[in-house]
Amino acid sequence: MFDRLVRVFAGTALAVTLTITSGFAQAPAGAAAQSAPAQPKVKDQGEYDALTAASKETDLVKKLALLKAWQDKYPDSEFKNQRLLAFMDTWSKIAAKGLQPGVTPDQTSQAKDAATSLLTNLDAAFAPEAKPPAVTDDQWKQARGQVEQQAHLVLGYIALQAKDYPTAEAEFKKYVALNDQNAQVAYWLGAAIAGQKDMSRYPEALYQWARAVSISGTGGLPADGKKSASDYLTKAWNGYHGDDDPKGLQDLKDLASKSALPPADFKIKSVVDREKEKAGGEEAYLAQHPDIKLWRDLKATLIDTDGQAYFDKSVKGAIIPQEFNAKVVSWKPDEKPTEITISIDDPKGDALIKYEKPVNNKLVVGQPIQIKGYADSFQKDPFLLTFSGENSQIKGITVEKPKPVVHHRPRK
Repeated sequence: MFDRLVRVFAGTALAVTLTITSGFAQAPAGAAAQSAPAQPKVKDQGEYDALTAASKETDLVKKLALLKAWQDKYPDSEFKNQRLLAFMDTWSKIAAKGLQPGVTPDQTSQAKDAATSLLTNLDAAFAPEAKPPAVTDDQWKQARGQVEQQAHLVLGYIALQAKDYPTAEAEFKKYVALNDQNAQVAYWLGAAIAGQKDMSRYPEALYQWARAVSISGTGGLPADGKKSASDYLTKAWNGYHGDDDPKGLQDLKDLASKSALPPADFKIKSVVDREKEKAGGEEAYLAQHPDIKLWRDLKATLIDTDGQAYFDKSVKGAIIPQEFNAKVVSWKPDEKPTEITISIDDPKGDALIKYEKPVNNKLVVGQPIQIKGYADSFQKDPFLLTFSGENSQIKGITVEKPKPVVHHRPRK
């Protein structure tokens, strides 16, 4: 809609000006002309040339430079409103490139700057006095909303790709405040929350993924995308909450379908929370989970004054005989990771698995694994014990196997 409105307003006005062969607009004569709205006029031949150059340029970056040159030389032009809309149109097209696959770093930077400029100039561009006569108030309001949505969408997506998860979350939430019927944005918002590696907020990520699955119609995901999102949600739900509560997952979907953001008192119990409740308290829970008891004892010893000496003598270079139940927290790189942070007792992660060969699995935050870890190193604050992936005994993660060497018999 924004492109169309720009053409209705700026395009028509610029076209009228470009037909003035003398370089100056002349006031029409007669009674009919007196009742017609006054047309903007170029100040001189220099402005006419600047206007013409900007209107004919098709390269978006060059067009911005020409518009800026026109603005610098003729700041009080009678075409200020039209010129600003031309700026907005150009910024909008440059920003849109930030959502396309295969963009270069320069294009990403340009898209980010353009989206920021859209927001900075939003009030001036869509001021009531700037509205063209051919556009209704409702159309003008809708156009502003669409431009604002685009800017936040682009800024959020660029931040998400850069792993600036707090910024991505903030931008996507601003988008959602304007349009809460975009399933892709809900899914990205969930990823931005999960990417911050704060397991206490993981229920918020689950909510957004459930929201993405629940949205239908024009803002919904395509069929294959919805299936992938639904499968991912189920796996993430099972990892965090447990796979024995399908009704709870459906209740989450039903709740998420009603509102873009979860209610203030929203909670989802983790597997650990549920097991503690079943056990009847912390002491009973540790009695039923000797792996957690051993892990806490080991951690207390390692962070103590003589922890490094104990580690070097009794832990390093050996398999810890206890099998620990753990959850995947994060990994890097995103594709075929070689480092996986896991949570054995701390939701934010308290162990790291390092591999020499990439991992084959498509990992999910909260994914359960079991590990008898081969200890390699540790740090005290924040506590993190590093295991060798190849030397540890791990269930739930597989690594790439080297391709067999094929020996061909020489021809006789």
